[in-house]
Order: sequence, then structure tokens, then C-alpha cells
Amino acid sequence: MFDAILGGLFAGWILKLFSFDKILIGGINELFGAQLSINSYYLLFVAASVAYEIYTIKDKIRYEFRDDDDCKEQLKDNIKKEDD
Repeated sequence: MFDAILGGLFAGWILKLFSFDKILIGGINELFGAQLSINSYYLLFVAASVAYEIYTIKDKIRYEFRDDDDCKEQLKDNIKKEDD
């Protein structure tokens, strides 16, 4: 989870180098009338990366709670494919 937070901050920083922060803050201001600061900009990236991390963890552990041998074999095959 900590790597997702750092990844979101890093992605926000890289995009800030290309002035994406001004585009995003201006766009949200025009669409919703909300005044955002640079802190909100980084929080948006952290929240998106943590949400994505939770979504991918859900997919990874979904098969661990089944008792079927077919599901266990499928999980082993998926792990083997990810390692390659």
C-alpha cells in the first residue's frame, strides 16, 4: 500500500513538470466550481493509486478462499505467468 502512495505522488510530480496540475485544477474549477490547491492535486493522485491498488489486491486474493482443486491450479498458473 505504501508503494501505491509513493507511486501516486511520483506520477503527480512527473505530470506537474508538464503543467498538468494547472490543467486539472482549472478543469475541476470549471466543471464543479471547486477551488483546488496543489495539495488537493496530489491527494487526488494518491487516492486514485490507492483505489487501484485495492482493486488489484481484490483480484489477487479472490481465488484463495475457494477449496476447489481447479481453482487452486488456476491460481498457480496465474502466479507462474506473473513471475515470467
